[in-house]
Amino acid sequence: EWVSWMQLLIACCIFSRRTMPIAGIGIIALWILALRDYDLFHLFDYLALGLGVAGYLLLEPLQNEKLRARRFEALRWGLAIALMWSSLEKFAFPSWFYPLVVEKPFLTFGMPRDVFIPMAGVTEFNLGVRLLWTPLISRLSAIALLVIVTAALWPFGRIDLIGHGLIMAILFAVAADQRSGVDLFTVFK
Repeated sequence: EWVSWMQLLIACCIFSRRTMPIAGIGIIALWILALRDYDLFHLFDYLALGLGVAGYLLLEPLQNEKLRARRFEALRWGLAIALMWSSLEKFAFPSWFYPLVVEKPFLTFGMPRDVFIPMAGVTEFNLGVRLLWTPLISRLSAIALLVIVTAALWPFGRIDLIGHGLIMAILFAVAADQRSGVDLFTVFK
């Protein structure tokens, strides 16, 4: 029960720049505590996203404008890595997604599930990588992901909205950020 109280405390701490670092440390602490109850493999997609949000909360109140400017990059990189990791699960464990496509067969657009699930993984991975690309490609990827996640709200309802609300907020921030994206072509020269 104390985990729920800690989550409430973290949520309350995000409203003040002074307490944002407490929220960031709290998110990291909850992830570490989750290792006690869950397998490390199943926590990896939450690691990147959680570290991205924690990084934002730790960087936001800083006086150093150069470091503070990196806060949206922390969010973008955290989300991109989380998407890439979760896409790999579609290749490694496609059977995890079978019940979903059996329950909601319209998701596959009439394709066989063994064709659709890897295609969904490729799409998710590519859109995640594109979040790290040039500013234009990063914003276009965020918009495409927003369309996909928003389209999922109709069949899955408010549970999906709650579960993906943070992801949607980060995607809105990336789509609106004029500076988002790193030209990977110059990074690898």
